[in-house]
Amino acid sequence: MDPIGTGGGIAREELEFLKHKLRARITHMANSFNQNRYKETTWENLLSHQYIAFDGPHYRAFIVMDVDKPEHFEKLRRFPLAPNLIGLRASAHHRGNYQAIWILRFPVKKADRLVLRWMERIMTAMGEALGADPHFSRHLSRNPFYSLKDAAYSWHWLHDRQFLLTQLQDACQMVGVELQRTQKTRGEEITVERVAGVDRGPRVGPNEKFRPFRYEIGGEKILRNCWLFLAVTEHARLHSGPVTEEWCLDLLHEANGIMDKKIWTDSVGTNPHTPPWLSYGLDDKELRTIARSISQYWSATSRSGLSWYTKEEASLGGKRTQQRHRVKILDQLQKGRETSLAVRIQRALKRRESVRILLEEGLSKRAISKRLNVNERTIYRDVIALMEEASRKKVETASRSTTFVRSQKDRFPHSARRPPLLAPSISLGNLLHFAQTSLNDSPRPPQPI
Repeated sequence: MDPIGTGGGIAREELEFLKHKLRARITHMANSFNQNRYKETTWENLLSHQYIAFDGPHYRAFIVMDVDKPEHFEKLRRFPLAPNLIGLRASAHHRGNYQAIWILRFPVKKADRLVLRWMERIMTAMGEALGADPHFSRHLSRNPFYSLKDAAYSWHWLHDRQFLLTQLQDACQMVGVELQRTQKTRGEEITVERVAGVDRGPRVGPNEKFRPFRYEIGGEKILRNCWLFLAVTEHARLHSGPVTEEWCLDLLHEANGIMDKKIWTDSVGTNPHTPPWLSYGLDDKELRTIARSISQYWSATSRSGLSWYTKEEASLGGKRTQQRHRVKILDQLQKGRETSLAVRIQRALKRRESVRILLEEGLSKRAISKRLNVNERTIYRDVIALMEEASRKKVETASRSTTFVRSQKDRFPHSARRPPLLAPSISLGNLLHFAQTSLNDSPRPPQPI
């Protein structure tokens, strides 16, 4: 093992190599850990964080082991698969402590619970084989790219090989550590053993190929198979209509007969000494249990069971009925939103009126917020709304008066064209003559202007 890092960080030439190999993965999947908060990071600021969480919120792409006992360092030498990165404790007091990182070739999706549990079992077995700390948070580790002088670990890059989960599991078995294969189910201890040479097909991607398992319950060996459940579940999804228990049971009987005649014969051969528990399919009781499970699951998740629809709706077909119920649900949600909005508007108007009354009494905004037990920012918004409402009322009043004047002019057009009383063309003598004639009883003809 040649050290390639000095002062805690990785050497420059090796860092460039890591950039080429891992930059895309780390940039998309790594999260920096700073001030007890996770946040997304880039390659540029990745070098300044002492702790790092390699795995993002949706994937697991790294396996990290933390060993705090120097006497367990020899176990790492005996482990068949060397880690990609190893960080040795720099201080003399903790000499022999290390952290090791294995890079997975295909990240494990956290949404796929089956593969994630399998990965956790492999990590537990690796920790037992290496003597690692069982309480170590494998999601969070020291940053191998930390380049400052206060780094606690001196990191070494060993190789660029990436691993499959099956390879790590086989490595644990080579050092004598088996995966945990016991679990408590319905009060009975079930021992699960792998059946060699039988392939279940690609279910979880390139990490592994599914294999059927043999269960031992009370000394009786029973073969459990996922082919039936997955095949009928997929068929129910494509059916996109009501799924009943009898419908699933018919398909299960047919698939069970085909598998009994072909798949198991091809898997175990035609050896006359083949045990009966491996050469026959599942019994009727197990088939009915699987059918009930599929029908209940599909009815509860996709709302395509008969209990969700009437007979008339079920006769229209699954997709048509789902569309109709989707419209109904959306209508109900929309009505709920409208009702909630109306209640909130009414509540805001009532509070705004209370704010107006308290402002007329001379209270301050802070006093009003305490009186109404409302945030002060809400009071400011209400005051602004009241001011806008008052301004709008003034504009409406002015506009209304202007409209009234215009309507009066349109109603009495001649009154609008009357000459003024003191027209500039009327002389003072004519005005005096008009005043004298208006005082006499006998009217006189008006004088020409």
